Amino acid sequence: LESLSESLSSIVALSKVSLKYTVVESLYK
Repeated sequence: LESLSESLSSIVALSKVSLKYTVVESLYK
């Protein structure tokens, strides 16, 4: 259960990073 929540939080962090990258990329295009 602990590793599951760790995986979930890392997935959330990854999606936040990719979302920021998408926003930045769309701004600079």
